[in-house]
Amino acid sequence: MTQTRALQLLFDLRYLNTTLGSRGEEGKSSRTPQDPRFLEVCDWLEGFIDPFDLDVFTAPLNTNLTRLSQRTSVLLGLLTGSERQFSPRSSTVTSKEPFNVLPMASSHVR
Repeated sequence: MTQTRALQLLFDLRYLNTTLGSRGEEGKSSRTPQDPRFLEVCDWLEGFIDPFDLDVFTAPLNTNLTRLSQRTSVLLGLLTGSERQFSPRSSTVTSKEPFNVLPMASSHVR
């Protein structure tokens, strides 16, 4: 298995676990201690990835995972549950992402 394929499968597995993971009572995640099968497969996939590359790709992978999971929760709403464990966006702008704000239209008097 190639490193690229292992990274993609790792992302897919974490996404499915985040999106489809079962919920316990009162909105708490029932998988607080991670499922050992999930951890075993993640460790197996990480074995195909160079440790340096894994360190480099972990932050972008987690960022994209959070972003995709939030989009999915918006699209599927009640099906995925509202008790998400997403952290709010930081108050300081540290990334080079464009702002999610529409520009104001100029108001010319006609």
